[in-house]
Amino acid sequence: MEHAYLEYPTAQDLLPFMGLPVVALPADRPPWGGTLIGISDKAHIRKESGQIAEFPLGETVLKCFRDEGCLTTPSRVLEREYFEFLGFLWDITKAQEIARTLPVRRVDPQPWFQLLGAIGLNETRIPHVDLQRPLILAPISEAGGAVLIIDGWHRLARAQREGIADVPAVLLDEEQEFEVRILGGRKPGRAVAPSVPQTHASTDSYDALGPERSTSDRKR
Repeated sequence: MEHAYLEYPTAQDLLPFMGLPVVALPADRPPWGGTLIGISDKAHIRKESGQIAEFPLGETVLKCFRDEGCLTTPSRVLEREYFEFLGFLWDITKAQEIARTLPVRRVDPQPWFQLLGAIGLNETRIPHVDLQRPLILAPISEAGGAVLIIDGWHRLARAQREGIADVPAVLLDEEQEFEVRILGGRKPGRAVAPSVPQTHASTDSYDALGPERSTSDRKR
């Protein structure tokens, strides 16, 4: 089943997920996964062990696993895109809005290839993604400023398979990264930094990867 992130959902948003597996990502305690067994002003989640915990809807991000019915849920929450990596969660819809205001450069994608095995990818999407759509990169202060792709992993996989030496990308600054980050690191309730290999580009090396280009200068 595919999954979706619901950021501070309403009870109505959660109804299609009753009886299905969900993971609560609260700001003040570790993630809690189990079956959604009840909805009030809180989500009631039961683990396989039988333990039940309650999570206020207005304070919790929920990772919900979709079935056919969930795919048609008329919810504004499900329309947003998120990226989760090692306990961090970013609002990619917001990141894309910011990225549209930033300069596009061409970068060597090779430093990020080693992480592809850790990312859940949809194999059927990879051959069809648009390689002219910029990756969104973000420096992670808790990982020493290492730069992580937060949007564009399917494009990266296609670039690797087709031997493409440079791809368009935009780089958020640390303030913008923190703005689009929902959970992780210095955000409440998370103290673990993602293990981004130091072979990844830093913001300094990113500047050296290639000259700044406008969108009209991208390779076709």
